[in-house]
Amino acid sequence: MFGNNQRVEEIAQNLTQAIIDQLSEDPGNWTKPWVARQGADIPHNPISNTVYKGGNVLHLMFVAIANNYSTGRWATFKQWQSVGCKIVKGSSATHAVKWNFKWKCDTCKGKLQDKRCAKHPDASRQVAWANTFPLFNADQVEGEIPVHASFPLASDEDDTPEAIEVRAMFATVGVDWQEKACDRAAYSPTHDSVVTPLADQFTSVGAYAATVAHEFGHWTGHSSRLNREAGMQSRFGTKAYAFEELIAELTSVFVCNLIGVEHEPVPNHAAYIDNWLSALKSDDGPALLWKACTNSTAAAQFITERIQGEEIELAQAA
Repeated sequence: MFGNNQRVEEIAQNLTQAIIDQLSEDPGNWTKPWVARQGADIPHNPISNTVYKGGNVLHLMFVAIANNYSTGRWATFKQWQSVGCKIVKGSSATHAVKWNFKWKCDTCKGKLQDKRCAKHPDASRQVAWANTFPLFNADQVEGEIPVHASFPLASDEDDTPEAIEVRAMFATVGVDWQEKACDRAAYSPTHDSVVTPLADQFTSVGAYAATVAHEFGHWTGHSSRLNREAGMQSRFGTKAYAFEELIAELTSVFVCNLIGVEHEPVPNHAAYIDNWLSALKSDDGPALLWKACTNSTAAAQFITERIQGEEIELAQAA
């Protein structure tokens, strides 16, 4: 999936091992070390006003944790320079992954093109490859650092929204959603609907938001939306089923972070952890995780742009 770029392979392998370690060491609370504070720690670029996506989100989060960075603001050397900021002497760059796409015509066998071959459109195919680009965190920078309009800096005050506010946010997404006194949450692909327990049945706002966002994550996979129905139709215990559950759980993490709620893994999701570990430890584990991250950031964007009434641009490149 990543081609022959050794640095890209290393980033993917390290990220996968970090997730495996978290799942193994604390399966009931595996996302806690890398949840964001009020959305401010979601890796984003305050200069280009974009938010990083795919595996870059988790990769940059783990780097921030390892280096004790206080912010999720990242940009390239030239971008920091363009706003009058200076990289602290001796700072090391963190490399993120950028995907490149070109068209190749099997009939013409010429150079890669930006567009499909006009003479042989049916013989054209898109070629993808990955490389890396260097980023510096805002904690490595001196000067007046910009702030992304959608990501105000985290404060010491507890600004976590209450359950009633969280419910109001989710109610704007447009999901056929029923809340009732029950002991399980589920998305039904057949009826394209979500059922969750009542908000006051949960022990915290984080647990409530995580559950609703998880099921809404499945909802985004419908064929009329992001089209992941193959995974949702799979049987429990299969790799495809586990993969879809991992997408939904990562979607839940990203949505909670973006709306300012601390994500709390739901206990019954622990049933999938053995499946996830088995998949991530396989030879194609890094590619699987990167794909799950890409799908989940797309799902989170699909949900949050409807919550907020405007799109937050998610982009891998700076």
